[in-house]
This record gives sequence, C-alpha cells and structure tokens, in this order.
Amino acid sequence: MQMTPSAAHLLKALFRPLKWAAVAVASVTLLIGCGPAASPPYQGPRPGQGPVPNPPASNPPFENKLQQNVITPSPNFQPSPAPVDRVTVLSADGKEMTLDLTKLPVLFQAYWCPHCQRTLVLLYQHRDTVRQPIIVSTGFVPGTTLKEAISLTEQEETALGVHFSSIYYLLDNNVRSRVLHQYPTLYFPSGGKPQVITGERTLEIWQRALSSN
Repeated sequence: MQMTPSAAHLLKALFRPLKWAAVAVASVTLLIGCGPAASPPYQGPRPGQGPVPNPPASNPPFENKLQQNVITPSPNFQPSPAPVDRVTVLSADGKEMTLDLTKLPVLFQAYWCPHCQRTLVLLYQHRDTVRQPIIVSTGFVPGTTLKEAISLTEQEETALGVHFSSIYYLLDNNVRSRVLHQYPTLYFPSGGKPQVITGERTLEIWQRALSSN
C-alpha cells in the first residue's frame, strides 16, 4: 500500500517532536558527566582529519579542568539500582580490597574528567557537613601500573587542593565496565541495597545520597 504525500507529511510532523525529545534526553545525559567510562579522552586527529580514532596508548598528563565543560549541575535525585553490590579494588600498597557497596558510599572518578574534578572540590569544601565517600580512582588506559595511577591521582589532589583519607584504585577494565558507565558515579546504600547516581550534581543531591543508609 502506497502512502499519499499528505499522509507522509502528517507522520513526519507527528514523529519530529519525539525525535528531538530523544536527542534532548541523550544530550542531558552526556552533558552532566564524562562517558562512556572506558578510557581517557582521545587526543589525536578528530574524524575527518585523519584515521578513525583509537583509544590512547598512554594516560594523558594531569590537567586542571575545573573551568572546562562547565555546566549547571543536575538538581535531580533519580537513583538507579546498582548493577553490582561489591567491587574489588587496590589500596595504595597494592593489596586487594573488596568494598561492600551495600554499606559504604563509594565515588568512582577519573582524574581527566572535569565533572569529577569539580565534584571532588565541592565535596571537600563541604567536608564538615557532608559525609565523605570512599574515593575510587579509575578511568586509566589498559596496562596502567598502580604506581602511575597513584601518581596521577596525587597530582589531581594537589592541584585541586583536596585530600581524601580513603582512596583506592580500579585498574581492571573488565570490572570497571560492569561497575560504571559514566563519570563521576556514586554508589550509596539505601535500605540495605546499593543505588547509583551519575554525573555532576548539586550539593543538595550529594548530601541526600551520602546521608542515606
């Protein structure tokens, strides 16, 4: 059955708002955080300027990005059920530690993500009134040594003027891909189960999540 021109025009008119609504939702998701949580940003030629980009072979040097990709933090509290309830990470001395996400708030962050950097500064500035989460530094390229991960994270802390007492490292990319898909990602306990919020949020949202138990 062939569609008449007028019918085709009507269908286009009906679906156009849905199309742009989907684009808007996707844009908001991308704007409030860095993602997908796979590796540091590619720094080579962009599409149309050379070969198809590949993941970087090494971690880029630390850069203070507090003034980059500045957005209005999301004021929405819309947690999602967590995909895992435990994660194995490394301490600074190389010991494997299993964090129980049903009991502890854990913030996964990448040193190269501007949204993570601003989140760390915000939480640290209000450390007297906001419960401080365990920090897990991740987002490194495959093959990153613990020594390099520690060095980059220490550079980040020094440059941002923050200091967190509990910092761990997640270097296993397979584990990371199951745990998070955007930076920053906060796991927090709620009713005995872990919940997740992602991206850059207002102080009130962090307070609400970090006060849950």
